Amino acid sequence: MKITSRQLQKFIQEEIQSLSEEANRTPKGNITQAAREKYATVGKDKFPIFDKESAEAAIDLRGHAPKADRAKIINKAAKYAPKAAEKAREADKEKKKKNENRQITKSNLLNIIREEVAKEMDRHQKGEKLLQSIGGLKGRSKEDLRRALKKAADEKGYEETDINDAMGLAGYGKVHSDS
Repeated sequence: MKITSRQLQKFIQEEIQSLSEEANRTPKGNITQAAREKYATVGKDKFPIFDKESAEAAIDLRGHAPKADRAKIINKAAKYAPKAAEKAREADKEKKKKNENRQITKSNLLNIIREEVAKEMDRHQKGEKLLQSIGGLKGRSKEDLRRALKKAADEKGYEETDINDAMGLAGYGKVHSDS
């Protein structure tokens, strides 16, 4: 059997690559610490990529890496597993779009909190005004107080929640109607 020099070189390169890949894995198939350190994508020994199997594993586990490093992992894995890398890029794009729709800015959150606090303070103040408008407790029973508050609330256009707040301030019932 005749072998050309080019075929011999190819055969030797394949054997060398095969031997080096075997050296990168233990007999069980786990990646050796030396291979981790040599082929690490992130940090000193994280996400080693040196063949198709390690590339696919790194792509599958990229969610455990910081967001900034995920693209780096995919880019390095694309050399050995281009189809898996492309799928991962698409999945990350979809996830990013989905997260952008759910994100709320810090300033929007602060505005929402301010609005809710203002509503609570307004309702509490209405309860206080309602209680003051009937002249306080003056030894009234719970039922008498509720009737007087209901009458004052109807005159002022207040709601039931304001009556409940006033009752709470007087020491009867819940302080907040929605609690």
